[in-house]
Amino acid sequence: MANSELKSLFHLKRLPSGLPLLLCLLYTPLGLCLLVVRFFISAQALLAFTVLHSDSPLRSFVVRVMSAVLGVVVRTDPDHRPDGRPRLLLANSVSCLDPLALQLATSCDSGCAAGTWSVVQYALRQRVLASPEAVQQFLAAEGRSLLLQPEGANTSGRAGLLKFSPQNVPTTLEVQPVAIRAQRLPLADVSVSTLTSSALSDLLYFLFVPGTLFTVSFLKPIKMEEGEAIAEFLERVRLAIALHLKITPTKFSAGDKAELVKRETFVAAPRPPRPAGVGAELQRMAGQVKEVLPRVPLATIMTDLKRTRSVDQTIANLLEGVVRYVPEPAAAAAAGPAAGAAEGPAGAPLRPGATDLHTGADTFSRTSAGRQLSFEERKRRLLENARRRYIERHGLKVPGYNC
Repeated sequence: MANSELKSLFHLKRLPSGLPLLLCLLYTPLGLCLLVVRFFISAQALLAFTVLHSDSPLRSFVVRVMSAVLGVVVRTDPDHRPDGRPRLLLANSVSCLDPLALQLATSCDSGCAAGTWSVVQYALRQRVLASPEAVQQFLAAEGRSLLLQPEGANTSGRAGLLKFSPQNVPTTLEVQPVAIRAQRLPLADVSVSTLTSSALSDLLYFLFVPGTLFTVSFLKPIKMEEGEAIAEFLERVRLAIALHLKITPTKFSAGDKAELVKRETFVAAPRPPRPAGVGAELQRMAGQVKEVLPRVPLATIMTDLKRTRSVDQTIANLLEGVVRYVPEPAAAAAAGPAAGAAEGPAGAPLRPGATDLHTGADTFSRTSAGRQLSFEERKRRLLENARRRYIERHGLKVPGYNC
């Protein structure tokens, strides 16, 4: 039930179904041409960002050209516009190009994770801010707004919001909630992001589709109240965004999404075909080991056989203590495959005294040398018992023993 609720927050597939899918197929030749042309123009724009100053008017022009090339159209909600003051902006996350959409809506930088490519950081005016103090210093020194997306992962923006992480959010600043929506044009109604998609694949679809409309709403600023915990404060911010988007604040976090992606990837991954007869062969080998060592659990035997593929090696591992196990009760061992191991080939019991069933130590030696001798003696008895049972179970004729 929890998995289905979590899945409802994301697009599970990229392409639509029915008539919209037919329109996408008809659009595909044009979309591929657009993708190639936009790719090369975007590459030129990224190179331009590396030589332009971050506050240059020419850079703002290049940003708008790049957004037009990518087909990114930003609409600011007329009832919820920014007031022009530098603020800390907290927004929901719907795509990898949210920072670009906010740059077009207002003058702002954005926080990013460590390891983001330098050229991407420069193009989207992203900064690695590792602490709340660093966020405060940036706002005080730069005089521009700063965007943080505490959800930590993209959602569809249509069903619910993930929990906000308190990381890097100062407790002394007034923050402005920002609600972001993203939708494709009807001609190619391709999902902006999916549950398992990467930022690169999302970006390629931005280049493929004719356009993407971002609607950005700047909500009423919220300040932390005296004595209020950071988690409660972020919950108020999240609730304000959820109410504006008319969706539900959920109990799930970015970590829950990561676990779900792992499960979905594992289920979808193709498994190597199992060679024919391997299962039956292992069962046969396990039966042979069980006949020799009836009190060893079958699961332990199977696990070691999968590694060794050898009956003799598995028996040696079990007897020498290489593989540890908890012996089964005598009644359970008698009910297993080796129930007749104590009988001869004709079903007759062994001769009295033929097998020394006592393999425990009579005393516990005080010296390591004595304990080693005791171990060697018990090992010898176990090997001898196993050897005799195996011979008598299979009716073998061994000179010096039974012939």
